[in-house]
Amino acid sequence: MAIVDYSERTIKGERLIIFMALTYSVGFIFAEYLQKLGMVVSFVSVILFVYGYRLIKSKSEQSASIKSAYFLAFYSIVSLIVSMGTDYDSIRGVFLNPALILPYVCVLLATKRYDFSMPKIIIQGIEISAILFIVFSVLNFKEFLNGYSGMEAVLKLRENEISFDTVSKNFASCIGLGLLLAQYLKPRTLVVLITAFAINLLMAVFLGRRNIVFTNCLYLIAACYLYVKYAGIPSILKLLIITVGLSATIYGAINFKSFIKSSENPLFATLNERMELDTRGSVLKYYDKDMNSNPMNWIIGKGIDSTYYCPGIEEESSFRRTVEAGWRQIILKVGIIGFILYLLVLLPAVFKKKYNLLTEAFGIYICIGLIELYPAGVPTFYLQYILIWIGASICYDEKYVELQDIVIKSKILSK
Repeated sequence: MAIVDYSERTIKGERLIIFMALTYSVGFIFAEYLQKLGMVVSFVSVILFVYGYRLIKSKSEQSASIKSAYFLAFYSIVSLIVSMGTDYDSIRGVFLNPALILPYVCVLLATKRYDFSMPKIIIQGIEISAILFIVFSVLNFKEFLNGYSGMEAVLKLRENEISFDTVSKNFASCIGLGLLLAQYLKPRTLVVLITAFAINLLMAVFLGRRNIVFTNCLYLIAACYLYVKYAGIPSILKLLIITVGLSATIYGAINFKSFIKSSENPLFATLNERMELDTRGSVLKYYDKDMNSNPMNWIIGKGIDSTYYCPGIEEESSFRRTVEAGWRQIILKVGIIGFILYLLVLLPAVFKKKYNLLTEAFGIYICIGLIELYPAGVPTFYLQYILIWIGASICYDEKYVELQDIVIKSKILSK
């Protein structure tokens, strides 16, 4: 199949989308320290992101999934207009709150037709994101890196727990896709990604961040599966390796809890403490009570800028805009109607027939993103979330689906 180059205009738009997403995250992180500068960086990043989006052509075909994407974006904007306040904080939040309207209009990325350069740009973006994560980790978690042990290290690091979550979600959460595409990567890129992935996983275990540990384990298992499947080894040996690996995974999942509880290694101390801790029970009870006050809240949502009553969690207010469970967050904002549209865009991309590593990796990546909606996975404007919608577009694009891996590696990811 011949590869057709699209215009420089399209490639420019693709670069703006990927790299402005990273720039937005940098601005969001620095907003905690240099408020005005961080906000300006994030604001400019959103403007350039939108400009990049407009440079890329839309798909000509109008499948049910593409129509669902348009409708969800339109529905979200209407929901924002209806619920948004007129005060400064509400207006500023349109651009500077990564969990407000931005993640819901990102669904439109699934409607674009990307050039064959997009996978290479994505890998470059993931590598830069991994480097940023390593840098932020070194700068902010010296206690961990300098070798403190036991409860001394736990006490020192707990002060930075929220910062670790923020840095991990903004910069490390997309590394999983890079590992899924490991066979396409240059050795240097692979070393960077593996280093960042290992730091993220170890710090998540050390700090007891259960969702990050769970998600990273899924990426690791899926990456091993894809590596074996697309490696040049006999089918019988592939089947044997996959069978043994699957058995080991099931055995590890069954015995994981008992292993953590019996371990005296300080690395697992906090994870052991938090293993069965219900950190969201009271929040979900207040959420359900607030939503049940009007059945329409569940059906159409309360609006993009909406809140729910939940006292005792945040000092400044008894009302919260975020619930730490992705599917509940989507329903809060756009209701069951919006959640169904969300699934209509992504689920067909997961189950569509695939013939190469690129599209299968994106399918698995989207699937893990959907699984993550249950324990956490709040839709947020960072690279991992943006790549989910771009991946959906690639999975629907026949020009990508039909390509052979040798063509993808030699043509698309070449210098």
